[in-house]
Parts: sequence; structure tokens; C-alpha cells
Amino acid sequence: VAFLLMPGASRGGDELPRLRIPPTATEVRLELTLKGVAAMRLRAFLRSADGVEAWSQGGLTATGTALVLTVPSVVFANDEYVLSVEGQGAAGSYEAAGDYHFRVVRK
Repeated sequence: VAFLLMPGASRGGDELPRLRIPPTATEVRLELTLKGVAAMRLRAFLRSADGVEAWSQGGLTATGTALVLTVPSVVFANDEYVLSVEGQGAAGSYEAAGDYHFRVVRK
């Protein structure tokens, strides 16, 4: 299953992008549009609506203005999620690079 996410959607509304995951899916490919972080080292955190971390990955790099993540489908339940991306700055510390809000519907 592939899903394109763009920054800017907010939590708590019906306007959230919906990711539909069929029962046979083993992986979900999340394609993120990034702004201004293509050269940074990145890390990503997936959290459920109640703030519980469901998945994370570090050591990521973007291709142009896109970041592609492959997440095991078992991570997702019928819930709202926020995928947070952080970029490592010149000083070595990480700072927020974008949040992506969406809702999962398991079929």
C-alpha cells in the first residue's frame, strides 16, 4: 500500500487524509513531501492520537524534496496518527521538520 502525505493537515477533523489498509497488506509505503530539509539527516516518529509511539526510524535521507518510509502494516490500527519528521542541523541537534496527520482505516 502506498500513501502520499503533505504537511499541513490538522488533527481532529474529517478532513484528515485517509489511509486504507487491506487485510493482505504487509507493508505501508509512506511518501512524504518535504520543505527545505532535503540535505539533512532525518528521523521519523509515528504516534497514535493518544501520543503513544508506534514506530520510529533514524538515519534517513531524503531524495530531493521527498522522503519515503516503509512501515510494517501491523503497526497501524483504526486510529488517527501523526508522523513527525526531524532534521539534524549543523550543530548536531535535531529540530522539527514537519508533522503529517492522517487517519487509518483497516478494511
